[in-house]
Amino acid sequence: MTLLILNRTSNRSLKFLEMKFFKTLVLLLIYCSAHSQKFLTDTITPLQAKKFVGQEVCVCGKVVSTHFVANSKTGPTYINLDKKYPQQIFTLMIFGADRKNFSYKPEEFLQGKNICVKGKVTEYKGLPQIIATKQIQVGIQ
Repeated sequence: MTLLILNRTSNRSLKFLEMKFFKTLVLLLIYCSAHSQKFLTDTITPLQAKKFVGQEVCVCGKVVSTHFVANSKTGPTYINLDKKYPQQIFTLMIFGADRKNFSYKPEEFLQGKNICVKGKVTEYKGLPQIIATKQIQVGIQ
């Protein structure tokens, strides 16, 4: 009799754990699906960036021109995607103080590569840009 009661209790506990695992798995799948879809919809081209000022997105394009202004107060690095300076349509900006967060010289390493940069789109002199403060924001395609 004791064995039978213990067996019923174990079965209930097992079913409860199976149900809890199943619910967790379903929620995880829904979460992953929603977030991967959001990432895909938030990936844009440099030309589209001007429509996303103020938003966090991922801009993907080819690095066609770069320039590091070493002797400037802020030491900016300009990385232009898809169109060269002075006809640039989107700029990845890295300030001199943030260059230490990169394991490479951005103006040299990124030249000619297809990249994606994630961050908040801002506008400078009417042109969209993302200011990257960490290497993790910039991915090579």
